[in-house]
Amino acid sequence: PGESEAWLLMMIAEPALANEQRPKFEQFLGSLTIFASKEDPVEIDLDSFLHPPVDTELSPPFAPPSAPVIPTPEWKVPEGWEEQPPSGPRVASFAVKGEGDAALDVSVTSFPGSMGGPLANLNRWRGQLGLDAAEGPIKLLEYVDEREVDGRPAHLVDLQNEKRGMLAVMILGEERSWFVKAMGDAGLAKSQKANFEAFLDSIRFAAP
Repeated sequence: PGESEAWLLMMIAEPALANEQRPKFEQFLGSLTIFASKEDPVEIDLDSFLHPPVDTELSPPFAPPSAPVIPTPEWKVPEGWEEQPPSGPRVASFAVKGEGDAALDVSVTSFPGSMGGPLANLNRWRGQLGLDAAEGPIKLLEYVDEREVDGRPAHLVDLQNEKRGMLAVMILGEERSWFVKAMGDAGLAKSQKANFEAFLDSIRFAAP
């Protein structure tokens, strides 16, 4: 490219996955060969370029790809968990209230792939509580329990700092992974552990 043109290549992902894929992304960048245009540069009005006129009488040349439909698992919501409207990547959200201002935010999320593997996901959660990164294998860590969720292998994590606690489970798969996390007041997280595990036991994934 010359002075009259620019290219932007960008990768957007969860921090753990972005770090894992950075070498491949840099390898891809190193493999690129971009040829400068032989045409004379044309001055373009930036506002017109970013907001082109749309002819409403013409059908679009192509239909935008539809987002993949993720079948929502079935589960039994524990008593005291109030369902909230999901947002962003969340499949479901729940609010749990304790005494005073104590509260937990419970989320169910799903992403393609394994999101970097068990240790990367564990350290992402540790970072959310301001804890130092752990070193694997995680099955040797006292706050990680291996278990199953609807017959799928999973890791249950119990973390806390001075004030905040987290209960989280990762159900990793090559094609798609599921995460359930409860984060908030440390005392409430501890008292809700039985309900959290009961929720995990009730999950039934849709047949592939």
